[in-house]
Amino acid sequence: MVKSQSWLWSLIAVLALAGGSYGVFVLFGEEPLPQGIVYGNGHVEGREVRIAAEVAGRVIEHHLVEGSKVSAGDRGAVIDPADARDRLRSAQAELAA
Repeated sequence: MVKSQSWLWSLIAVLALAGGSYGVFVLFGEEPLPQGIVYGNGHVEGREVRIAAEVAGRVIEHHLVEGSKVSAGDRGAVIDPADARDRLRSAQAELAA
């Protein structure tokens, strides 16, 4: 009788541990990723693109660093407007003459 009681208590303890483990897994386990999302480690090579200014001049400010994400129309640098202003005045003077 004592042997069957200890066997019964052992079975109850194992079932309690299994149930507790399952409860912890359900409460704190990671949620599965939604369909259509891919997860993984790796390295993606960036695409190198050459950019150029529409006008010549001395760059006085830089707004980009290597690895920056840029879109069309983003300001990458500021060119000193003095050169363009001087060329404009020279052209206006030639027209006036």
